[in-house]
Amino acid sequence: MPFNKITIVSLYENVKFSIDAITHTSYAGDLINGLKYYSIFVDDHPAEAKLLDKLAVILEKYAEFIWFIFKNMSDKNFRITYLHQKAYNYINLCKKLGLEWRPDKKIIDDILNQPYKAWPKFNTPEAENEYFLKIMDPRTDFLG
Repeated sequence: MPFNKITIVSLYENVKFSIDAITHTSYAGDLINGLKYYSIFVDDHPAEAKLLDKLAVILEKYAEFIWFIFKNMSDKNFRITYLHQKAYNYINLCKKLGLEWRPDKKIIDDILNQPYKAWPKFNTPEAENEYFLKIMDPRTDFLG
């Protein structure tokens, strides 16, 4: 890829943003009309429209390539790659704290030995909310 980093900065009005413990983002409000300003930086330099058009084509082809790789991974490699993707979200925090961001051998071994869990079916919205509250609440040791 002809770049290392893309940073998108957006400033909204009357839009609330939240992120959960497993890095899913959520917005409340009008994202279209609430967007007041935005900037895009490529390798820490402001990006021009012409460059963005080129990057969109490159990223589209790269995404197709990565999807092909994921579809053809062994279960073991898929699980290890998933762990690295999740941990990478915290790379900057770990660097600031002087910690290794990559999962260690114990975490990798643990996930390789766990069966996949079936996603539960909920009878009521309240039951679904209670389930997700248990997942998100750091005071709860809940594995689903």
